[in-house]
Parts: sequence; C-alpha cells; structure tokens
Amino acid sequence: MPDAFKLIISDGKQKGTGYRVLTFPFRIGRAADNDITFEDKRVSRHHAEISLDNGRYIVKDLQSQNGTWVNGAKISSTIIKIGDTIAIGGNILLVDSEEESIFVDEDTSGFKTVIKPSKDILKGAMEVEEEDSSIDILKKRTAMLSALYRISRDILRESEIGTILNMTADTILGNIKAERVYILMKDEKTGTLKTVFVRGASDPVAASLNGDEKGGHKLMLSRTVINRVMDEGISLLIADTKRDSRFKESESIFLYGIRSAMCVPLLGTESVVGTIYVDILNADRQFAHDELYLLTTIGNLAAVSIEQVSLRDKICSESEARQSLMRYHSPQVVEEIIKGKGDCDVNERTITVLFTDIKDFTQLSEKLGPMGTAKLLNEYFDIITDAVFKYKGSIDKFIGDAAMAIFGAPFRDRDFTEMAVRAAIYIQKAIKELNKFEIRIGINTGPAVIGNIGSTKRVEYTAIGDTVNIAARLEKMAVPGKIYIGETTHEQIKGIFPTKPIGMQKVKGKTMEVGVYEVVI
Repeated sequence: MPDAFKLIISDGKQKGTGYRVLTFPFRIGRAADNDITFEDKRVSRHHAEISLDNGRYIVKDLQSQNGTWVNGAKISSTIIKIGDTIAIGGNILLVDSEEESIFVDEDTSGFKTVIKPSKDILKGAMEVEEEDSSIDILKKRTAMLSALYRISRDILRESEIGTILNMTADTILGNIKAERVYILMKDEKTGTLKTVFVRGASDPVAASLNGDEKGGHKLMLSRTVINRVMDEGISLLIADTKRDSRFKESESIFLYGIRSAMCVPLLGTESVVGTIYVDILNADRQFAHDELYLLTTIGNLAAVSIEQVSLRDKICSESEARQSLMRYHSPQVVEEIIKGKGDCDVNERTITVLFTDIKDFTQLSEKLGPMGTAKLLNEYFDIITDAVFKYKGSIDKFIGDAAMAIFGAPFRDRDFTEMAVRAAIYIQKAIKELNKFEIRIGINTGPAVIGNIGSTKRVEYTAIGDTVNIAARLEKMAVPGKIYIGETTHEQIKGIFPTKPIGMQKVKGKTMEVGVYEVVI
C-alpha cells in the first residue's frame, strides 16, 4: 500500500468523484463534519472511518445502522488495500493508488501499453499490425472473422451463463495464444467485481472461483487497473512487461513471470457486466494489437449473451412473482411491488383493515352440504376479491367464511381509508343482489406491524396488532347487512360517506371503550 491513496466513488450520486486520503482518521458519513459526506438516508451520520496502524490502512464501521461492506462482505474492522471496494449505503468507493503511470506516463523503451476505448474498437473494422504482409493480413482476418462467426452463431443461443463463459474461454484459447483466461463479473447486490471463471491453456476444464486463487492460478494484474478497465470501458494491452519501463518496479508482475497481458470490458448493450483478463507467462511471445481487437469483440458478444440470459431470467422471475402476488394484491399494487415502490419488509405503518363474515354460516353450511358450501364460498370470495382489488387493497387471508383485507400497504395511496369503505359498500350491495345470505363488515384504521411474517420455511404477507384485533371485534359486533367502523376511520371519511354513531362500546380484549359508527348505505 502506498504512503497516500485515494477513494474514487464508482457508484452512487457522486460517481466519478475522487478524494485523497492524507490525514487520519478519515471519516465517512452523512454529517457535514465528515471527510466524505453522502446525502443518503442509508448512510449513518458517522458511518465509517479509515485509520493508519503500523503501516496498515484499516477501515472500521462506526456501529452504523446498515453496515459497511468491503469487497461484498460486511465488516466491523478490516485491512484494506489498493483495488478493494467499500460499500456504504448506496455508494461504492474504490481504493485507488495515487500512481496512474500505467495510464498516463510515456514509456521510453518503445514498448508502449495500448489503451483504447472499447467502443472505438467495436465500431471499426478488424485492425492488424502494419508490418504484416498482405498474405498474413488475409490469414489473420479470415481466422478472426471465422472465430467471431462461430461464437456469434452459437453463444447467443445459450441460456446458461456457465456455458457462455466456457464458450468464451474456448474461443479465446483457440484463437489467442493466451496461457490463462480470467472472467470477472460484477455482483449485482454489492457492485464489486468477483472472479467467477478461470482456465489455463493446459487445463481440461474451467474452475469457478470464490477468490482469486485456485489450483495455482493467481490473478496478478492490479484490481485498480481492472476496475478502471470496466468503469471507463477501455481495452488494455500490456505488450511486454520486461521491456516496458513502467513495470520495472512491479514485483507482482515479475514474481509471477507475467510477460504480456490484456484486459477488456464485458461491454453489453446496456452496461459493462465485468471484464476478461488474459496473460502470457514466461514465454518469448507477446500479445499483438489484432489480438486485443479480437478479445474486445469476443467480450462484447459474451456480454450481450449474458445480458440476454439475465433478462430472460428476470422476466421469468417477475412472471412467477407476479402470479404469486396476484393471489393477494390488486393489479395496481402488484405493479408497484414489481417496480420496487411497494415495501413488503416487516415495518410499522398506519393501515385500514376490513373484516367480513357470513351470518349463521354454520347452519347455512349444514343445509347446503360440503359441495354447496364450497360453491357458495367461491361466489362470496369472488365478490370480496373483486371489491378489494377494485379499490387498491390486498387480501390478507380467507379463514372459513371470514375474510381479512388490508388497505394502505404495501403501496400507500393517500385515500386508502376511503377506498376501504368504498370496497365495503360494494361488497354489501353485491351480497344483497346475490340474495343468498347476509354478511357483517368491520373496519378499523391505525398502526400495525405489517410485512412478510412467518417461519423460515413459510411466510405470508400479513398485518398484526391492536388495529387488526379491533377491526375483527367491530365485524363481530356489526348487525348483519351493516358496516361498522372505528373512530379513527370515521375521522378520515366523515363528510365523504353518511354515518351515524353507534356509541362507545366495550370491545373484547380492551379495557377502554371505543367509539363505533355505522356507514349508512
């Protein structure tokens, strides 16, 4: 680690901003007195700090609410080094060296590192080196175009990312004389790069990695360089590390015998999803420009294919989630949940709860028998579901002849209490038209704990609390064919619907009486 380094914000509202770390402790948080300030509610006022201890740089979480993550792992305190990423709230910081000579310094030996925007390579025709003869040029173009045709024909048909990575490595090793191939991909949750695939030229199969080392393979190119390749969308060719003056001091390069290396982004149609790194160890040859162009194009084809697989998986996942959610929520609420606007996590919020059940259901079911009862319940629950969904509510549960519905969660509509009463009126009118039985309805508004609640094996979206209990008691208290509401509900809908007071009533489980009103239909 150098005497000084900097933090580059690689993801978040301040993306691209860099901060030099020169004094310690170096603090990060939401408060204005931090060295880096994030206006992000997920960031605590004093979230984390970096300190210097015996030449080691240490990042420490300051008991933040949402935690500090280094390279995708939650930490309390850990050593950091160049190339590491620190996630704080919705922001990712890249630990970068103050030295950028690989990108900006001139090499006096004549063996220059090639850095070129990947999009420029993809726009242009396949290039070859000037000293090649016309026959060599033709052979190279033919070989490259043939390789690209085969991979483009086959890779876009694949539906498994593992197969795509194997095909990508096969094409690289078959057409570029690399000794090792690494594929790194961005973790969607943490935004950090992880080595997901490695293969050597002599390996019969690829290895999926959790880290950077397995079976003698070690990725030696700086993580800082790899992150810049991905973030800036550039293709990098280090032609000859032994003769390029910029690598004379690089112990890691020489220790592991790297002679030449290339790194290109996995540049898709929408974003950069990762990088491909290849290198040559102790050998007499080095990578040429045309191999960089071929590798860049292969990376683009692989990235597009990975995007397609991810999109298909996302569509399937959303379809399954939509079908499951449609059982409980209205189409409008489902759309909000899918878009991420609805909150299904357990939290406390104000909601309106509606309970309903059938008068004298036990006697009615004895008269109708099992099949007749099931048919009647289907008609009854269809009416309830239509009403609740029409007015943007969610079905919590059906229990025997009783039904519970929630309004105001997971998506909060500002008139959710009014919607609950409108649903109740709709239900009572539809039941009267059906003319087979009578029902009671109780409605109450107030705070409740709501979200996905249950065991590790089974959860359901539900609400619990005093507000729910009172709504159930009001339903039991209601006269058949009537709608009883609590005092808080009445305060929110008076003037919209005609009501009449029932008076203060003793409710089971409550020491104090509650105010009860009837909605006049």
